Amino acid sequence: MKPAANELDNDGLSASMQVLPLLPGLYLFSVKSATPAADAGHGSLRLPAMHVGLGPGIRAEQVEFVAGPSTEGAWLFVRGDVLVVKVSSPGATLILTSVRAPNGEVLSIEVERLESRAPANQAPIAADGPGNVPTAAEPVPKVVDDNLVSLQIKTHIRTRGDMNFADTTWAGRVAPGLWLESFSVQPLEKLSAADVEYKGLTGTGFETPWLSDGQNCGTKGMSVPLVGFAVRLKPSADTALYDCEYSGYFQSGTVIGPLRNGAPCRSTVANDPLEGLQIRLLKRPQAPAGLAKKAREGARALKRARSAEAVSRA
Repeated sequence: MKPAANELDNDGLSASMQVLPLLPGLYLFSVKSATPAADAGHGSLRLPAMHVGLGPGIRAEQVEFVAGPSTEGAWLFVRGDVLVVKVSSPGATLILTSVRAPNGEVLSIEVERLESRAPANQAPIAADGPGNVPTAAEPVPKVVDDNLVSLQIKTHIRTRGDMNFADTTWAGRVAPGLWLESFSVQPLEKLSAADVEYKGLTGTGFETPWLSDGQNCGTKGMSVPLVGFAVRLKPSADTALYDCEYSGYFQSGTVIGPLRNGAPCRSTVANDPLEGLQIRLLKRPQAPAGLAKKAREGARALKRARSAEAVSRA
C-alpha cells in the first residue's frame, strides 16, 4: 500500500499524515536526529514531533505500544525517544502524524524490525512528505550452520514481560532502558537442557547458583536488572565436542565478550544493567580419534573432581 500524506495548516502549524502497514512482529520507532524547540505561541509545544497511532478500524488488540523510559506517550520529538510496537496479527496499519512549526525542521525517525535487528527501511523516515515510510520488512531467512547448536533463550524484560528468542543474534536489546531481569537457556538440538549451566548477578548484588534444565535465572516483575551473567557446559562426552561462547550488551552501550566457558560477563561501568545477551555453542574443530578420547576422559575426570569437591563441602 502506497504511503499517503496530507498537509494541514492550523494557526501556523503544519501537520502531515503517513500510512504505515506492518506485518506481525516487533518494531522499534526511534528519533535519530532532532532539535526540538518550545513554541510559546502554542502552549509551549515541543516541535517538530510525531505521533504513532492506530489507523481507523484497527482493533486495539492487534497492536501493543510500549514507550521507552523517557518517552511521553506515543509522541516522539527528542533524540533518543523510542517506542516499541508489537503487531500480533496481519492487517495492522498505523497512522504517523507529524506536527511542525512554520518553516520548522523535519524530524528524522527510523523504524527497525527487532526479530532480526534488521532495518525495516534502509534510510530514516522524514516526518513530512509522502513516499518516506517503509513497508514492513519480510523476515530474514534463517542461516543454517551445522557448527552451531540451535538455542532458545527465554527472558523476562522490564515492562515487556516474558519474551522468547530462538536462533537470533541477540536475546533482548528490545529498546534502550529495557533491561533483562531474568533468562534461561535451552538447546533445541544436539544437546539437552541439562547440558548447559548458567548463573546471573542482579543489581542488588545477589549472585544466583549455577542453574540448568531451563530454570529461570534472576527475578520477575521486581524491576531488578541483571548486571552480569556466565554460561558453561556441564562436562560430558557430548559436551566435550563443543565450546560455549557469549557476550553481553549493557545499558551504557558497552559490549563485553565474547567470553568462554564460565567466565563472568560484566560491564566495565558499575551497576550497568544487562539489556541483551548472545550465547553460542560452537562445535570444536575435528580432532584425531586419540585426542577426542583424551578430551572425553578429561571431561569425566573434571566431573569426578567437581563431585568430590561437592561432597567435601557437605
